[in-house]
Amino acid sequence: MNRSVCLTPKDIIMELRLKALNYIYEHRLFDEKDHLILGLSGGADSMALAHFLKAEGYSFTIAHCNFQLRNESSDLDQQLVEDWSRTNGVDFRIKSFDTKAYSKRQKISVEMAARKLRYDWFEDLAKELDANAIAVAHHVNDQVETFFLNILRGSGIKGCKGMTPRNGNVVRPFLQITKPEIEEYVTQNKIPFRDDETNLDTTFLRNAIRHRVVPELEKINPSFIDIMNGNIKRIAGVWSFLEMHFIEMERKMVKKSRDIITIQLPNEKQSHIYLDFLNYLFTKENFNFPMTEIQSIIDGQVGKYVKYKGYVLNKERGYLSISPIVDNTNLNVEINEIPYVAEFGEYEFYFKYVKPQGKNSIPTIPDIVWLNLSEKDLPMSLRVWQSGDAMKPFGMTGTKKIKKMLTDSHVPSSQRKNYPVLFVNQKVAWLPGIRPGRDYIVTGNEEQVLEIRVTYKESK
Repeated sequence: MNRSVCLTPKDIIMELRLKALNYIYEHRLFDEKDHLILGLSGGADSMALAHFLKAEGYSFTIAHCNFQLRNESSDLDQQLVEDWSRTNGVDFRIKSFDTKAYSKRQKISVEMAARKLRYDWFEDLAKELDANAIAVAHHVNDQVETFFLNILRGSGIKGCKGMTPRNGNVVRPFLQITKPEIEEYVTQNKIPFRDDETNLDTTFLRNAIRHRVVPELEKINPSFIDIMNGNIKRIAGVWSFLEMHFIEMERKMVKKSRDIITIQLPNEKQSHIYLDFLNYLFTKENFNFPMTEIQSIIDGQVGKYVKYKGYVLNKERGYLSISPIVDNTNLNVEINEIPYVAEFGEYEFYFKYVKPQGKNSIPTIPDIVWLNLSEKDLPMSLRVWQSGDAMKPFGMTGTKKIKKMLTDSHVPSSQRKNYPVLFVNQKVAWLPGIRPGRDYIVTGNEEQVLEIRVTYKESK
């Protein structure tokens, strides 16, 4: 590789170079044949990484985001990045964002908005330029701050394991370099950089950890950062071990049926790692339920739930269920002719007349029913059950409330409120998938009966 750029002979500079190169090699982050996207803010950390990559002969394109959050300071950051890139002959791209407007549209914090805008653009740029990875300048001190940040957010063991050398396309070649090492590297190599004044604002949680919490702990033990870095590595190893166990737990405890996921509640031996198992599972399935609320759902009564970003997590008897949020409560579909196809939320109902061939021809599949109905019984209607609705179920005596029927049939609470019912002459003719009404049963000897089949749209 090209070593034409002369670096300081001081030991700390050599140590940074060797540590970074060994880390890149050990974790196979990239090599001299790869082209990288480098996220360059203009701060000391990312400018040090830019200098390092240039000095070591790597091929990269600089990507700078102007979030337009700090007025003239944002423009000065951009100017520094442009000047350095031109001086060093490095390809660069600049993009400006109306971050505050995006934050309001998405109903997320400005910090989260900037992060999403940044990484989405980096990914697009990587595809455009056929880049092999996206390099960012996170270091050991960032790792320790992230540990405490995740502790305060209740993210469990997964959050305590910290950032990884690689996350998808994103690589972190400086993750074992400390902030003082970077500062010394910048000083010795006379690398220009700009300080972001917002990094001093301790109303932001990360800044409060950086400027208030960590310094106090370093007073107690000056080796605090190194000790914490070692602890985080060990926790990462514990998480890797747990992940293997979670794969087996998922196989035994998780079931997927159409668009519903059910998860068994833990036994006594599993209870102490159950939240971490859910964190693993939710991440894998791309669910973003707030983990701080999950324990109260687990400990709560049957029917307790939490909604988040289009999904609902429900406590059921012996398990949790996850399903999309659907509201069909005002839906009412009238059937005026046969044959007919009726769409009802996520369901489709198919109506047609058939000729029975004796008792043995009567279907026994829950999603298909034969009813002793004809044209004179039209119109029929499909609607969601309401409080007080009842039926005379086939095979049972007396009248049963629909609510009781759904509960006894173990229909997840997330599905109950939208459950469809077929009404004929204002009476329940069929509770789909569960039971027909006694008034409409067939013997198999009729000339003609009505067949109704229900399917989920996703399973067609």
